[in-house]
Amino acid sequence: MTLSTFAEFESRVGAVFSIELGTGPIPITLKEAKPLGHGVREGGAFSLVFEGDADTSLPQSIYQLEGDGETLELFLVPIGPFGEGMGYEAVFT
Repeated sequence: MTLSTFAEFESRVGAVFSIELGTGPIPITLKEAKPLGHGVREGGAFSLVFEGDADTSLPQSIYQLEGDGETLELFLVPIGPFGEGMGYEAVFT
């Protein structure tokens, strides 16, 4: 199964994924899944907020995330400090 719907991501809030940057994996935790109303995609629009390490700041880019037996590519945008680390958001419309 590939993660693609709000319900699938919502059930994984708290899950830790990793991003491989060539220098070793960087852990990133799914902290929030929020519905955004109607969208082009079936099931509506939603956003995901991830929390990464405070010492690592990733630029806006497409990243391959792995975790829970899933591999997915997401366009992540840094949103600044979040919780104890750095926040990143992915939006599905």
